[in-house]
Amino acid sequence: MAAGQPQQLVSPALRRRAGRESIPTDYGEPEIGCLSIFNLKPFWSHITMTNNTCIKTLIRFVIVWASLLAASAEAAGPYDGIWTISYLGTPVRYYSVHENDGMMIMLQLPTTGSWEAFYGTRNGNAVIATTLASGVNLNASVTFTSTTTLTIKINSCVAVLAGWHCSFSAGNTLQGIKIF
Repeated sequence: MAAGQPQQLVSPALRRRAGRESIPTDYGEPEIGCLSIFNLKPFWSHITMTNNTCIKTLIRFVIVWASLLAASAEAAGPYDGIWTISYLGTPVRYYSVHENDGMMIMLQLPTTGSWEAFYGTRNGNAVIATTLASGVNLNASVTFTSTTTLTIKINSCVAVLAGWHCSFSAGNTLQGIKIF
């Protein structure tokens, strides 16, 4: 390419399809990998075909959506709905909570481009939530203090994918209010 000519920016996926790895790119983003057809780039952007992570994540994706479909066929649990989660009085997350036969799925609704899923078995008004689909391994104690309020205590959190970090440390406590 002659000096002074602008470079054309081409996505990594297009370079692969064209078989031309030498086409310049300036995106600085990880490759999408096997799940680009779902157009879920913000969440799936860290997934590549280099190991079984893609297959494991696809299985988790299917489990989440199958659970949601199954939950819609059953009676709603007392805590099902949309929740706003606050830390030190400031809203920080929104979750969609669904229960089927005591198994709870908690989906973090994206406000900044990514979503995460956590699950656990409800025992009375308590759930130990663990990671189902996320770039972090999280373990948190969720206590429903009523059908419209909850408390979350982070037991542990470790980032497992490059570019991900834990927003809250072990010991942090968050509050939740059911809004729908």
